[in-house]
Amino acid sequence: MLIRPSLNKVRTGVTIQNAEVTMISSSINFTGGYGVNLNVGKAILNKVEIVHTGNDSADLIKARGKGSKLVF
Repeated sequence: MLIRPSLNKVRTGVTIQNAEVTMISSSINFTGGYGVNLNVGKAILNKVEIVHTGNDSADLIKARGKGSKLVF
C-alpha cells in the first residue's frame, strides 16, 4: 500500500506485475510512455492524480493480461 507518494518528473510511472497495489492520495507526474502499467494483477487507485508532461503522446494507464483489474 502506498499512501501519499509523489512521483515527480519521472520518465515512466509505476509498473505492477503479478501483484496487487493500492495507492491513496497520490500523484504521478511523468514524461515518458505511461503513468501506470498493469500487467496481470490488481491496481486500486484512490484519489490518484496522473499527469503527463512530455512532448509525445502517452498512456495514462495501461492494463493487459488475463485477469488484470483496475479499481478507481
